[in-house]
Amino acid sequence: MPAFPLDTASIERVLADERVVRVAFRDGDERYLIPLGYVWLRGALHGVSGPGRKLRLAAADARVTFQVDTSAATGWYEWTSVTGEGRFEVVGDEAVRRETLDAWRPTIDRAPAWWRAEIGPRVDEGSLVVWRLVPARVAGRRFGPPGRPG
Repeated sequence: MPAFPLDTASIERVLADERVVRVAFRDGDERYLIPLGYVWLRGALHGVSGPGRKLRLAAADARVTFQVDTSAATGWYEWTSVTGEGRFEVVGDEAVRRETLDAWRPTIDRAPAWWRAEIGPRVDEGSLVVWRLVPARVAGRRFGPPGRPG
């Protein structure tokens, strides 16, 4: 079964509808791949994170590759995927931080009780880092039967 390329509108739809991005950071000759929750806002993926390896690696080299797909809902046999390259950066601007956290609020409110109890207060107190992944190049494709929309 062939893969079909996605047009720009379909790529935007995948990025807007999904909530998990897999980001590959460079660590010398190695790669560090991690799934992160995000919201699509103003042409970039935005999220929150505690300190750790990903932020250290991004500070050393902000260039990342990423992938978002629909496989959580559709399985491995029929999916839509967006891949790309971009810059992973910590957001310092307070207006963008607030906009990101406001966009995250519905996701936080739907989170399981354990997550809200452990992570929610850290979001509210501002101890988590707000990040943004700004895509430089993206491509998308759909794998499944012909004739279905992307």
